[in-house]
Amino acid sequence: MTDQGTGESDPGGQALDGLGASGSRLRLLYVGNPTSVHVRRWAGFFAARGHEVHVAGLWDRQEADQSLPYAVHRLGRPITAVLPLIRLSRSLRPDLLHAHYLTHYGWIAWASRIHPFALTLWGSDVLVETRVSRLRRAWARKTLAGADLVTADSPDVVAAAIKLGANPARIHEIQFGVDTARFHPDAAPDELAGRLGIAGRRVIFAPRAITPLYRPLTLIQAVSEMNDAVLVGTLAGADRPHLDEVRRLAHLLGMDARLILVPNIPHEEIDAYYRLADVVVSIPSSDGTPVSILEALASGVPVVATDLPSVRPWLEAVRPDFLVPVDDPAATLRAIRSALDLTPVERAEIVARERRIALDRADQTMHMLAVETAYRELVGR
Repeated sequence: MTDQGTGESDPGGQALDGLGASGSRLRLLYVGNPTSVHVRRWAGFFAARGHEVHVAGLWDRQEADQSLPYAVHRLGRPITAVLPLIRLSRSLRPDLLHAHYLTHYGWIAWASRIHPFALTLWGSDVLVETRVSRLRRAWARKTLAGADLVTADSPDVVAAAIKLGANPARIHEIQFGVDTARFHPDAAPDELAGRLGIAGRRVIFAPRAITPLYRPLTLIQAVSEMNDAVLVGTLAGADRPHLDEVRRLAHLLGMDARLILVPNIPHEEIDAYYRLADVVVSIPSSDGTPVSILEALASGVPVVATDLPSVRPWLEAVRPDFLVPVDDPAATLRAIRSALDLTPVERAEIVARERRIALDRADQTMHMLAVETAYRELVGR
């Protein structure tokens, strides 16, 4: 699953002037979680481009943020959300409806019969959740077949979507991308290290949520004997029962003083956490292209990650030995050790390789402009 981010969202994205080659202003209606970093980045990007943007969320507790450059609407609960979405669409008359995440949001958008209908897949919605039941697979097939445009962030997600019914001519590999102007190599921030109480310590940064999918128990086992480093993670998006297991295991293995869990990393600080890190670790059992890995690449931080089809193309040209099997604490420990023991020359080489990959293949503006082109083509049809 593409990661949700490590804290508060970035509502604005990168501000750009103008509306593209055609100069026409689009009215875009997104259906997704308004608090998700990905939804807010997409919506913020196109609002900054000058388009009229609306985001419709499911849950009653979503609070409208008056500082956002787009409007937020509440649809209510999933079981009754289709009719409110239809009424909202009739009121707004959008040029295009775009759902983020196949399950729930994609289903609701498909059931509304609003067109043009675009759908962005996040990874686990296709790779994991469609395996739960026949009913979910059936809804997935109908939704994917009914979409006028589908975007996915890795070849394996594209292939899975086509197998489930997406039209190959309508699906595009598009990255969520990273702001390469903001995420860049720089010196470790002393102020943040002091605030966390880890000044002078080597830092392992785990930016993924504490849920079973991201294998935090495996990571705790891997680093439990590394007395010369601290593990920094986030409580944002944590699965509470699994978090309790993580804390119990960390206590059992004597890691209480070396496990730093930050309640919520504000998005305006997340780039500082990457610069603070000596190594970033992301070891889920299944994934799309993780934005956290793209941010680490742009920041020039060595990455230890699960050897998955969606991840391998990003990291194998940097250090293939930093790719590890799923649920293998010993291999994970060896890779983290190797990353921490890099010589200054080796680290500089990795920084250069990672930065070039981020600039060439992961720049957010490049990918969002490709989406804008796809929007215009779709509306034109």
